Amino acid sequence: MAWVYPRLRKWDVGITVNGFLGGLVAITCPCYWVDPLSAVIIGVWPASWWSSASNFIEWLRIDDPIGAVAVHGIAGIWGTISLGLFAAGKYGLAGPPVRSGRPPTG
Repeated sequence: MAWVYPRLRKWDVGITVNGFLGGLVAITCPCYWVDPLSAVIIGVWPASWWSSASNFIEWLRIDDPIGAVAVHGIAGIWGTISLGLFAAGKYGLAGPPVRSGRPPTG
């Protein structure tokens, strides 16, 4: 909301909600594999540039009245990329792999 206010000169709840959603969409993919600080970075970054992505979608003449392409598409792409950038390597399965009871193949 504070990011968009200087440009629009109004407090817009819809833009704020889309910023929240952008952050949530971005952290959905890597949430299990990143540490808390990285999760905050991953979530805050798309929330702050959501309006620019929405303006870019409008500039491309794509009809998106509620900003779903910018929120889910752009923030989702960022979330997927951020998994490779911020994965901590200390989360995940611990211990030996689970055996299925079948003999090994190969």
